[in-house]
Amino acid sequence: MAGILDSHMDTIQSGGFFSVLSGFTAAIFNVIIFFLVFFIFLLFGEQIWQNLLSGIPDSLKSFVSHIEEISSNTLYSIYIVHISTSVITFLLAIPFFYVLGYGHIIFWSLIVALFQLIPIIGPTLIMIFLGIYAIAMGDYRAAALIAIIGYPVVCAVPDLLFRPIMMGKRTSIHPAIMWVGFFGGLWIMGIVGFVIGPLVLALLVACGRELIGIMKRAKENGWLEKVQV
Repeated sequence: MAGILDSHMDTIQSGGFFSVLSGFTAAIFNVIIFFLVFFIFLLFGEQIWQNLLSGIPDSLKSFVSHIEEISSNTLYSIYIVHISTSVITFLLAIPFFYVLGYGHIIFWSLIVALFQLIPIIGPTLIMIFLGIYAIAMGDYRAAALIAIIGYPVVCAVPDLLFRPIMMGKRTSIHPAIMWVGFFGGLWIMGIVGFVIGPLVLALLVACGRELIGIMKRAKENGWLEKVQV
């Protein structure tokens, strides 16, 4: 009986080891594919786009140019502004957590910076958790600091002050679209979806808006006649 149990345990352990090994190998390949795709788009993206534009009829070039502008603004909004806001959050969080006095300053600053990358939720969730913890521990000084400084400075200032300044006149996209794009892309395409997912979703939204605009203008100009049955 003991021998049977030992053989089963060996099988489970070996199976678990190979499962971890295959998962680790898949993760390595995903990272390699991610950086290769990213490098290819950085190196040849402009040339590929110009080749595609050369084959588009003149009647569609204005539409495609507008889609290109929306795509550029979307990428800027998602990656440049979004990541820059996360870095600013990290820098603002370091002195706050030093004053808060809970230790592990870099850890907590990094956590709120990473949560800043998550649309809609943001670092507010971390501040709520720390506020509840401070009240439960009877540390009302820390709770007051979180309410007066933590949320307004670490959470609100990057979103309400720095993000609009960095965006300038560029059009932002709704946080829900970013949410679906990031996590839907990661779920469907793996780590590559972190880059491609939001862009594809933003392009679909932009194309839908443009199509609606074209249909409205066509109706106003009488190109589309209402069919009476």
